[in-house]
Amino acid sequence: GAAPGLPGTDGVGTHPAPRAAPDLADVAGQTDGRLALEIAAAGGHHLLMVGPPGSGKTMLAERLPGLLPDLEDDAAMEVTAVHSLNGAAGRCTALIRRPPFEAPHHTASAAALFGGGSGIPRPGAASRAHRGVLFLDEAPEFDRGVVDALRQPLENGRVVIDRSTASAVYPARFQLVLAANPCPCGQAGGRGADCTCTPRMRRSYFGKLSGPLLDRVDLQIAVPKVSYGELAAGAGQGESTAEVAVRVARARAAQAERLRGLGLRTNAELGGSLLHGALRPPRPVTAPLERAMDRGSLTARGHQRVLRVAWTLADLEGRGVPVLDDVDTALYFRSLVPPITTTTNSAPAPGGVNWGSRARKNSPVFGLVRQHTSPAANADRALGSEGSRRSGAAVTVDPAVRARPTVIGTAAAGAGAWAVIAR
Repeated sequence: GAAPGLPGTDGVGTHPAPRAAPDLADVAGQTDGRLALEIAAAGGHHLLMVGPPGSGKTMLAERLPGLLPDLEDDAAMEVTAVHSLNGAAGRCTALIRRPPFEAPHHTASAAALFGGGSGIPRPGAASRAHRGVLFLDEAPEFDRGVVDALRQPLENGRVVIDRSTASAVYPARFQLVLAANPCPCGQAGGRGADCTCTPRMRRSYFGKLSGPLLDRVDLQIAVPKVSYGELAAGAGQGESTAEVAVRVARARAAQAERLRGLGLRTNAELGGSLLHGALRPPRPVTAPLERAMDRGSLTARGHQRVLRVAWTLADLEGRGVPVLDDVDTALYFRSLVPPITTTTNSAPAPGGVNWGSRARKNSPVFGLVRQHTSPAANADRALGSEGSRRSGAAVTVDPAVRARPTVIGTAAAGAGAWAVIAR
């Protein structure tokens, strides 16, 4: 029977129903952002979104918890135990079944993020987000030392707080979501004609997010301004949270079956021994990763992150093993953040960038992405070398090249064939 004071059966209750999660259908446009959110939810991957103010970064992040499945019993017990230590014991009369969502302010200290206090230290936001989402809005505004300290829990899923008399260890296996403007004034995206920041200001601002930290983020996307046409179409044109959550649950079930007996839940937890052993895709599938590593544009850690995302893409498509297009798409979602060290004020080419995708063109899940119109930043990135784009180096395009009425450049890169066309 039910334990005294706990609803449900066999002593396992349910946490009081939380406030209804915001619906993904409310987001106008942002096709790439919506797809990246689905991939992140399906595989437990970390996500970085860079875009100007008002583009929808926060809206997307707030809708991630609604895509995640309910917590299993052992995960629910871990989450409830952590929250009971944080002064919420009176409210934790049953297991917390929904993944938590923590969004600390950018003025938060290390103690607020990781835990502290006199006597026995209490868990911080990172531990309260265990098995859920930790969202850092305006990430470059956080103290660099505080943000860099996330590297340890991102690797081992726990926070260690040392005191002179004792140490406390709290679980902290969360999904990290970072949102950032491209520069202090926020207008450096696209043409950047309205940006008032100097190159030094932009480097200093975005440089607060260190390379080792960003290397641990699987999905890195640009969130452009919403066009008038997308806004005029209104909300509700895209899929709802409930519709996307069905695919996420199906992908999670495939992962649970594959990882049964390994003590792992999601593809984001896959280690190198598995990715280069039992779960290694065929050699032709990983050829783009080998070339990227030979060029120095992908680290060993980045190689593993791309393979994790590729497995998630395969799970979303119902495949038993990743194919070349899964690896291409995983690379695509790791190289969408444009260079932020320069601003180009010349007029954009009237053509566009076509991000090719072979097997995904007719997919019901991925068929709506890959067509991007012509902001100058996309033209800059497509004409530059892949290594320059991924390293964050500045890419300069001669204005005369932009005006040529012909196909002016192609590059075989992460997502297949890229073509820049100017009419």
